[in-house]
This record gives sequence, structure tokens and C-alpha cells, in this order.
Amino acid sequence: MTVGIIVEEPSAVAFVRKIADKLGILVKIIVAKGKERLKKKMEAYAGLLSDCEKTIALVDSHCSDPLEVERDFRVVSGVEVCVVVHAIESWLLADREALAKSLRVSQVKTPRNPESLCKPEEELGKLFERNGKTYIKSRDAKGIAEFVKLETLTDKCPSFKIFRSSLQHC
Repeated sequence: MTVGIIVEEPSAVAFVRKIADKLGILVKIIVAKGKERLKKKMEAYAGLLSDCEKTIALVDSHCSDPLEVERDFRVVSGVEVCVVVHAIESWLLADREALAKSLRVSQVKTPRNPESLCKPEEELGKLFERNGKTYIKSRDAKGIAEFVKLETLTDKCPSFKIFRSSLQHC
């Protein structure tokens, strides 16, 4: 079984691929290069993934109401829309142990509810700075994903739980 996934930006690809690998799911990923482009060209992207058993559009809510974003993106039948509450960095902030391993430190302090942060990428950037590093989305999302525990993300991030369920149930 192969699941087609449309993501907004290239930086999401490595993270999504690593999550799928941990779940034992084959994925084919298309990068839309932006939220508006994803929405505008969703039907074309879905067509490119027509050989997949399921197609998911993974969309960040970016400080907007996730339910409104989901409604707004439900434009192509057959494409399941999964909305990340604010941004994938919310998910990355959920697993303290994964962050500590990625940063090569003994421990880090993260928000109790990472999906409550409107701009989680800023919080992640500050966390990296406090540890003498610079957060680079395309590099570090993959590095954190290497260590992330799916159960931790599932427990702490309701939007990840929905995405995981969508990946696993075709």
C-alpha cells in the first residue's frame, strides 16, 4: 500500500517520510511550494498521486482556526485534508527526549502543549539558540524525526494523532 501526501514545503518531506517509515507505510510525496499553491493545484497534485491507495493533503493552520483551514482545503473529493495545528514545529516540540538527542544535550524544556503556540517555529528557534545552535528547518526537522517517539507525538498533539490515523487506515 502506498499513501500519497501533498505537503506545503520541502522542509516537511524528510519529517513525513521518517514518520511513515516508522509506521511501515510507503509514501509518495509531492511538494506544493506554498499553501495557496497547494490549494489552487490540489486536483492536479491528486492526479499525480492517482496510483496511490489514498491521498492526504498536509496543511499547516498558521495561527488560523484548524477547522476553517480544513473546510477551506476540502476542494477535491478523494483527498483527505489533515491540518497541522499551527505548524509541523508543534509536533517537533512535543518530544523533549528527541529534541535533547538531536541537540546533543541532556535535557530541554518545552511547552506542555506545543499546539497552543501560534508560531512554534519561533519557539523551536529559541530552544536551539539557548543550546548554541541555529534551527534550520530543512535539516533539523529530519534530525529530530530520527529520534521522535510516535506515542509521545500522538499523546501530546491531537493533530498528529489525526494524521497518524489517516496514514494507518486506508
